[in-house]
Amino acid sequence: MSHPLDPASTFDRYIVGPENRVAAGAALRAAESPGRSYNPLIISGRPGVGKTHLLMAIGQRAHVLDPELLIHYETGESFVDRLTTSLASGSLEAFREAA
Repeated sequence: MSHPLDPASTFDRYIVGPENRVAAGAALRAAESPGRSYNPLIISGRPGVGKTHLLMAIGQRAHVLDPELLIHYETGESFVDRLTTSLASGSLEAFREAA
């Protein structure tokens, strides 16, 4: 299940500091060359440090650069629910094909 991107979560509105400079730079490179730079890109950290904002900003920037690009954003909880349901029902192939 895809969720809409928050239009306010852009790179321009993300506050970069010494502790998140590397993550912000990697996210920007991933957005500007999807599937090529930092593939996969893993963002982790404690609650409230801007992980979701960075993920939304990646989607926003990638879509601006390539409007034909399909952006799929899904919460971790939703992803795990879909995966476990697919595993339990033996429909892993359908899970792989769903976006």
